[in-house]
Amino acid sequence: MNETITTPRHIYTDGAAPNNLTGCKVGGLGVVIMMDGQPIAQYSECVLPSAGMETTTNVRCEMLAVTKALELAEPNDIIHTDNQMIAKGFNEWLAGWKLKG
Repeated sequence: MNETITTPRHIYTDGAAPNNLTGCKVGGLGVVIMMDGQPIAQYSECVLPSAGMETTTNVRCEMLAVTKALELAEPNDIIHTDNQMIAKGFNEWLAGWKLKG
């Protein structure tokens, strides 16, 4: 029997690509899951350029971090990102995008 988690966990995400403006070959992402103020799980990954691309970017690494957090999240979890574009996309723009199809 699966127990439903009722206390929300906080999932923190970050992505980075050093030398983002000059073309970065490798970036990274990190995800930490916290419960009751304690880390209970973490995930990190090296991010290489996509197929057909020569570099990777901060934005790509940030988006991949949030994507991983969504994969790991339970229904009551709260995901935190420091990327304004991702936060606004979900909190402000998503409803309008859905209406437009």
